[in-house]
Amino acid sequence: MDPLNHTLYDSAELLGIMQKTEADNPPSTFWLDRFFSGRMTFTTRYIEFGEIIENRTMAPLVMPLAPGRPTVKEAAERTRFAPAYVKPKDSVMAVEAFAPNPVAVLNGEKPSAKANWDYAVAKIMKKHLDVCALREEWMAAKTILDGKLVLESQDYPRAVVDFGRDPNLDIVLAAGLNIADQFENWRIVGRGAKFSGAFTAAILGREAWAAMRVNPSIKDSLDTRYRGSTTNLKTLEPGNGMEVESKGFLGDIEILTYSGWIEDEQGNHIELMNPKDILFHGSSVGGVLAYGAIADKGAEFRALPRFTKMWDEEDPSQTNILTQSAPLTVPRRINNTMRVRVVA
Repeated sequence: MDPLNHTLYDSAELLGIMQKTEADNPPSTFWLDRFFSGRMTFTTRYIEFGEIIENRTMAPLVMPLAPGRPTVKEAAERTRFAPAYVKPKDSVMAVEAFAPNPVAVLNGEKPSAKANWDYAVAKIMKKHLDVCALREEWMAAKTILDGKLVLESQDYPRAVVDFGRDPNLDIVLAAGLNIADQFENWRIVGRGAKFSGAFTAAILGREAWAAMRVNPSIKDSLDTRYRGSTTNLKTLEPGNGMEVESKGFLGDIEILTYSGWIEDEQGNHIELMNPKDILFHGSSVGGVLAYGAIADKGAEFRALPRFTKMWDEEDPSQTNILTQSAPLTVPRRINNTMRVRVVA
């Protein structure tokens, strides 16, 4: 008999563990929360953009006795993409059942070996949740800032998903021009793009904010009175020490600064936003975090954001835990964003 009374959790139990750990100190997902609040899952490996991007074509006008006019475009015009997988995999060694659970020790408890093993499983589940969320956050930031996604790794051939942002919405500030003086010009250019909309916020990198804040007209015009926030974050007060801070309003434009970063697979420090940039955006981006189907029979071919499974190995005695996901961030109206490089 197994001295640990060991049983493998099924997919439903693993999902329950993930849901319990998801709220435990989640990583920052500013770009994902702000621009990709929608969720959609697909039952095929492909994400069909035609099912996500909003239809903007009016029904044609005809006489009552005239024949009907087709409104559905040809299937050939539909765009689809098979997203890259994320597949974090880790193992719980049997000897970990005899390692003290630090949380329990601090609470003066003496957990059983089975409880220690469960704790080790939960830690891995939490880690998988976090690394998947951070990959989605990276996708969200790159989609909004670059207007496209470049996906590439040693296990995934280079693929570019271009969401078709108007080239006029990627701007480099000409030498000698003042940042503050160009704000209204940039808003006009953005408003004139197809399927754009009014800009309501500007997110500044560290160097962009440093260059702008010294302008006397900014100091005089910046309204720092609290008006609430257009973001999903709860704490954006100036000087809060967080990676996102609200600096006030210039007219009806909310000014935010951003300094967040993540680590890549090699542990390299990566800034999600170039500190020299400003990202203008409105409220009409309407992004969706979409998931392709998981190519694993254990997932029973269901539309799932993530699928986790576990299995034993005998020598050495360990239990493997694998989480699979196929995410892609898709903006409905990418032209409601504009990126401006303001520092050389």
